Amino acid sequence: MFNIAVGTVWQTCFIVLAMFLVLRSFRNAAITLGVLVVTCVILKKNWYDRLPAPTPDAEPEMEGNRIELTGETQIGRMEIVHAP
Repeated sequence: MFNIAVGTVWQTCFIVLAMFLVLRSFRNAAITLGVLVVTCVILKKNWYDRLPAPTPDAEPEMEGNRIELTGETQIGRMEIVHAP
C-alpha cells in the first residue's frame, strides 16, 4: 500500500513538473523535481529491487519476422504470437 501512495506522488510529479515549467515557475519546478528524485529512490529500494529476476523461458524467440513469447504466470499459461 505504501508503494502505491509513493507511486501516485511520483506519477503526479511528472505532470506537475511539466505545468510548472510551462508556467515558468522554476522554484516550484525545482521543489517538484526534488520530490520526484526522492520518490524515485524510495520506489527503487522498496519496489524495483525486490522484483523477481526474469525467467529464461520468458525471453522472446525470433523466427524471421515472427515473435513468439511464452511463459507461465500466476494465473496460467500465457502465449503471445505476433506475426506482421
